[in-house]
Amino acid sequence: MTLDDLHRICVGSEPDDWRVIDRGPQLLLPEAHSWINDDTGQHEQFESHLYRAAYKPNLSIGLAWGMPYLDRFEAPWANRFPNPSASSHLLDILYNGMLVDRHPRIYVDGSRAGLPLPEMEHIDDNATVTNLRITRWQYRFFALIDQLEGKAEFQRYVEWATFEIVG
Repeated sequence: MTLDDLHRICVGSEPDDWRVIDRGPQLLLPEAHSWINDDTGQHEQFESHLYRAAYKPNLSIGLAWGMPYLDRFEAPWANRFPNPSASSHLLDILYNGMLVDRHPRIYVDGSRAGLPLPEMEHIDDNATVTNLRITRWQYRFFALIDQLEGKAEFQRYVEWATFEIVG
């Protein structure tokens, strides 16, 4: 199994192909666990994903998403929605429980939608960003995650963000 194989399986699947476990502790740990490290005396914190999904036709394939990445995400394209609040979480692809691929997911409009991080073309000495691009694979994969969460606004937010779909 290669990473390309996993990518093809994910975007070729339907939401009903996945068993989603959501809104609870993952791996029998709380969403945010903290402790004092005995060796250093430092306060440590562990964050986990909010969602896990198993691919029913092959349980070796899994997804995990919702672990906080950046509490505040600042980018003109992400902050132009009616609610300018944006944050990011991680979206992971797992094989045999091993993390094999990771993507940031940008939650925009007060977490109403989760979008991929686009490739951006900079002009004017990086002051102006134009041509926000995502790949067809990103579009299909992030749309699947949107559906697994029971949402149906992904395409509208991609259009609203003025993403160009390439490849």
